[in-house]
Amino acid sequence: MDYLSLYESERQKVLELEAKILDLKQKNEVINKILETSTKWFQENLKKSKACKEYLNTRNLSDHT
Repeated sequence: MDYLSLYESERQKVLELEAKILDLKQKNEVINKILETSTKWFQENLKKSKACKEYLNTRNLSDHT
């Protein structure tokens, strides 16, 4: 194998790794957005649910915890 072939082979590996890294970053952004959205949903709905508040009070949790 000559140097040019070796270079091309290694360059292809680097490009594949870069593509995988980009894909993981994009997936991570989606996961973070889902977590952020679900957290906001639970926070808002917790305020509205009397039953939920009563349950949390039995667990010694207050509005501040």
